[in-house]
Amino acid sequence: MPEPFDNIPEHSYKKEGYLIGPFGRKRDNFPRNYLSPITDFVFNLYDKPATWLHDKVIVPNRKQSVYYHWKFPRVPTVDECYVDDYACLYEADMQYKRDRMVEQNIIRVLDRRVLDCEQAFGGIESSGSVEWCREVKKDLEDAQTNYMIKYGELPTDGTSRLNLMEAKTRSADVYLKQKHRYIWERRQQMKAKQEQLDKTQESD
Repeated sequence: MPEPFDNIPEHSYKKEGYLIGPFGRKRDNFPRNYLSPITDFVFNLYDKPATWLHDKVIVPNRKQSVYYHWKFPRVPTVDECYVDDYACLYEADMQYKRDRMVEQNIIRVLDRRVLDCEQAFGGIESSGSVEWCREVKKDLEDAQTNYMIKYGELPTDGTSRLNLMEAKTRSADVYLKQKHRYIWERRQQMKAKQEQLDKTQESD
């Protein structure tokens, strides 16, 4: 039986650690027959040189910090900018736009993982996908909920226009939405405490 989707060990580049497929089936777990020596020979014919090149040449000569992505330094957020500091407001708005794109891509990746998991375990309604894909689906639902809390019901034109006359930005809209949510949550907590206090006073 294949391993769960989220418990896949990292690739070790060793023959005994090679995993076939996305869910962790090892070569040793496959049934063997009279063709197994031939398939092992063909596999080793391509695997041994690539593994030797990786372990003996690439890894020893590679720098420790592998650079894959363009890393932007974090800038002050919109609540830390003066209302007439347009450069600060513009940088905060660009940072907001990048953060929103990152979170959109996270949701796309999680959605693709759910589809791959469902296809691997027999479809959406199958018992296998319901059992093995539960954690992946929960991750997707949590990411979608958090995205909706932060960006829901805001303009989605994809632009980041800065109105210099009114100092309004998209990042300011997100900041105010977050502030209003905090105020609403605090009011609900105060309301619940007041109701509980009223009940205790009535019981006394």
